[in-house]
Amino acid sequence: MNSYPTEMLMQLAPVMFVSGLDLPPTSAAVPVAPSSASKDLSSPPTPPPKVQDPFTLLISRLREVLLSQSKSTVWSPERTKIFQVILVDKSVGFPPRKSVPPDDPSYANAHSPLSPLTPSSPVFPDGLIAPIWIKKHMTYLPSVFVLFLRMHEAPHTTARSPLGQPDSDLERERAEEERRRDIDLSAEIAQRKKSTGERGIKLTVVLIASRRMLDDPSLDGRLSFIRRQSSLDSRAALFVLSPVSPSELNDFVSSLQDALYESAIEYYTSHSKRVRRKRNRHSQTVSSYNPPPATSVGAVAPRPLRPEGWTVRYEYKMAAFAEFRGEVEVALKYAPSYLAGFSMMSPDITKMRIRPS
Repeated sequence: MNSYPTEMLMQLAPVMFVSGLDLPPTSAAVPVAPSSASKDLSSPPTPPPKVQDPFTLLISRLREVLLSQSKSTVWSPERTKIFQVILVDKSVGFPPRKSVPPDDPSYANAHSPLSPLTPSSPVFPDGLIAPIWIKKHMTYLPSVFVLFLRMHEAPHTTARSPLGQPDSDLERERAEEERRRDIDLSAEIAQRKKSTGERGIKLTVVLIASRRMLDDPSLDGRLSFIRRQSSLDSRAALFVLSPVSPSELNDFVSSLQDALYESAIEYYTSHSKRVRRKRNRHSQTVSSYNPPPATSVGAVAPRPLRPEGWTVRYEYKMAAFAEFRGEVEVALKYAPSYLAGFSMMSPDITKMRIRPS
């Protein structure tokens, strides 16, 4: 039985990619030795209880909190300032913007892989829009990207010489190691910043550190260095998180989403403006596609999408981006285009004018 694809039914919400929360393959739990008073020589020894690594526990709880918001609903009027959260791998990429790679000489004049002007597109040559377009923006293109990374920390020991005095050489080696690790961390952030910046996606980094590190006098200097080296923005771009209680973790996630919501709205607003400019250009001219000549006798050259079809296509996109922003009333303004698209796709025999009785 035919039905609408899921992505055509779900309520749209700003998409947030979250990476760096992969759980270790095996538990990093630490055995705890039983006390001597609890030993019973007459019974077989019981395995000692295990204490889970606090950072592994933090990551596990973060995944739970974030994944609880990863399921879209058909309609939820109370859904305000909530993201559609998707956990992704650190190496995740984004769909290509055009049908040819950037180093191709024809890149400047190329079109989107989903455009009716691209011969390999599923809607070539005169289709309106494919379901994969909305799925792309719901699943493969985020408005904000949150990258969790572990901050390097030296072992909690005081470097001392054999005479009991602080060992300046060991302290210097420790500082140099921290700087090397921070440089590597900054390079990883900068690489992701480049990929998100090319698509207008906001990047936010959350560094995971121990509570001891939060009190370390070197923390502010290290954070400033990482921010400069990776060219992070000054607004809501760098956070530090330590193992906290579940309630504090919920508060952190809520504050993180509040801080990034405006950037998400700006992302979808930028898309709307771009699509509106395209719509205005097409409303003033005919299709720019020149069909290739017929290759055989009797063959019919493909007919390009008509100007009114382009209007339907663009206004559908503008309505979708308005819904991503939570502006339902704005999205509803484009309902006439939906009806026009339905009329264009209906067979001529089913098109009837309804007269009042």
